[in-house]
Amino acid sequence: MTLEAIAKQRNRQNLIELIRVEIRCIENNSCIVHFTGVKAHNNNSGNKVSDQLAKEASCDGVLDIAYNRYTKSAVISELRELGLRKWQSEWDSSNKGALTKTFFPKVKDRLATRLQMCLNLSKVITGHGKLRSCLPRFKIIDDPMCPCDVNPQTSDHLIRECTLLRKQRQRLNKIIIKAGGAGHNQTLNWQPRVRSYSKSL
Repeated sequence: MTLEAIAKQRNRQNLIELIRVEIRCIENNSCIVHFTGVKAHNNNSGNKVSDQLAKEASCDGVLDIAYNRYTKSAVISELRELGLRKWQSEWDSSNKGALTKTFFPKVKDRLATRLQMCLNLSKVITGHGKLRSCLPRFKIIDDPMCPCDVNPQTSDHLIRECTLLRKQRQRLNKIIIKAGGAGHNQTLNWQPRVRSYSKSL
């Protein structure tokens, strides 16, 4: 428990309040309570003794539990982790969004990444929009082939293969390598690849 937590009056956690009650009881007995921060691993004898006693107490199965309540932050953190595991399980088992999963296989990683969504980026990661591979199922066109005549015009084709985007791919390759990623023939870092190619479509 940090000294900052005790000093912060807005902190009303139960354990903090109990510590404050103990402090007031000591002060009511005409004693002065003074806290001083001590750096860890600084050869302070008192700090070493307190660490040793804490370790012994944590390993003692006979001692009564003095505090067994969850803090609000711990509950929120646990519920968040539970929600993420459930979300990930549903994401893995879903038969939809196959292309999007190649860009965002882990829900937790996606949430931790700042990514400004836009129309072109949405087209790339979903395979929808004006990609020729998407249009035949809506009976807009019959041929899904890319104008480069190499393969159907999918997001992955535009990123990795399309000869019409060779210059953009070379420029993208340089951006990825500069950022510490691999070349376009290896496993790509999806973040720069998505942002850069979405601007080219």
